[in-house]
Amino acid sequence: MNCLTGLCAAISLWLTTHGYEPFQRDAILKSLWVESRFEQCVSGPSGMYLAQWAGIRLTYIHAHYPGCPPWEWQLERLDYELRNEPAYGCFWKAHDYPAAYSAFRRGFEHGKC
Repeated sequence: MNCLTGLCAAISLWLTTHGYEPFQRDAILKSLWVESRFEQCVSGPSGMYLAQWAGIRLTYIHAHYPGCPPWEWQLERLDYELRNEPAYGCFWKAHDYPAAYSAFRRGFEHGKC
């Protein structure tokens, strides 16, 4: 995903500086675009914020950050979950953009690889 300005560009840089390969970064960016259009405080029918957090994950966020968390905090949480939850292991096994995007959507968004 080609981000030139705004929050998309900031998120792209954050992911790059935190060790994500370009295809992994682009898969995450595409998913965040689908979920929130990069509106960090958006509330939708199925969740809230950049990644449309819901359920126990949203409860965790609200317990640790009242109100809408800054986008950096949301990415730190996303990164923590990706690196520490076994359900997201398929994302790290992907070797190209289509596989990473599919794995991210299945793993991160739906909790299973």
